[in-house]
Amino acid sequence: MTFPAPPTKPQPPQRNIFKHYTELLLHSSQLIFGLTVLGLYGKDVHHAHQSNEHADARWVYALITGMLGSGTALLYLLLIGWMLKRRTPLAARTRWNLPLFVWEGVLCVFWLTLFGIFGEMYIGDHAGGGKVARMRHAVWVDLVNLGLWVGGATWKGVRWWRGERAERDVLGVDGVEGWRGEGGGGV
Repeated sequence: MTFPAPPTKPQPPQRNIFKHYTELLLHSSQLIFGLTVLGLYGKDVHHAHQSNEHADARWVYALITGMLGSGTALLYLLLIGWMLKRRTPLAARTRWNLPLFVWEGVLCVFWLTLFGIFGEMYIGDHAGGGKVARMRHAVWVDLVNLGLWVGGATWKGVRWWRGERAERDVLGVDGVEGWRGEGGGGV
């Protein structure tokens, strides 16, 4: 008497190694530059705190934006490591792609606002000492952060769009299997 082989445990989809390392590099860069913003702007907030003055709201906004960006990048890095070992990659989870795309879009607006605030203050001809030079560098770090987050949001948006398109091709607009659109040989 022969018995059928036991069912095999379904394996999570394999990630493209290039995409994995690209995401790893992107989120690592976002974390590093976000921490750099925290250091550059945090110095002035710390000095204001030491001299018992109120911190300027623009600098507090920079710190909040840097914390949100760094925290998001750190969370992504932790998820990449955890999902790589145990679960389906985040990229294959189509339900997560739209919320991640929206959140990264919000972060892009935060970084754009930050660059606009400090770019207006420190780009151009300004006389000053070390603080002005440091803040000019901080403005360019803000611009790099903006570019990194726009790149990440674009990546997530394309992933969401492709996932939605693939689901539409399989299920169709009304959720009917095999629907291929107008004149596409439906069910």
